Amino acid sequence: MAKVHIDQGHLKKAAEIYQYLLKITPDKPDLVRALSDLEEQITENRQNNSAKLVNLFSQWIDLVHRYKQLQRLEKTSKRFKGLNRWEVADGERYF
Repeated sequence: MAKVHIDQGHLKKAAEIYQYLLKITPDKPDLVRALSDLEEQITENRQNNSAKLVNLFSQWIDLVHRYKQLQRLEKTSKRFKGLNRWEVADGERYF
């Protein structure tokens, strides 16, 4: 049953099953090895997930900054579209 949980990605549940089996039969070295391997895998997954989260947050922050820049550019563009081609914001004309 623990292997099914591992295949489905439910590593904590599989570890619980191995721990339960070890309580019942503590003299099984294959269960000890399986639990040890599983705990290593859980630790690696946590580290990988942390690295992925850092990368995702960095991308998100970059996108927020780019979105704000885009909003400022659109606002500036709207202001210039409202001006006559030969006028500047203070009303002076250039030829």
